Amino acid sequence: MVSDFVSADYRWLCSPDKTKKARVFFKAGKICEGYFTNDDILNQTTTAMDILTEFYPDEEHILVYDNATTHTK
Repeated sequence: MVSDFVSADYRWLCSPDKTKKARVFFKAGKICEGYFTNDDILNQTTTAMDILTEFYPDEEHILVYDNATTHTK
């Protein structure tokens, strides 16, 4: 599974030099890495917000999520 943030202006969310990324690769399932939980969503969002604050501080950002049940926390 891949989870990422995308921007109409900047494409996939990362630092300008592409060394910091909000992308998460996750092998879902009982015999792999388990399941993508609310804590995983919060950790990824924190990383995304850190990137936005550091590299794009003068812009207004809105993060939008789909309707997956893990996003309801």
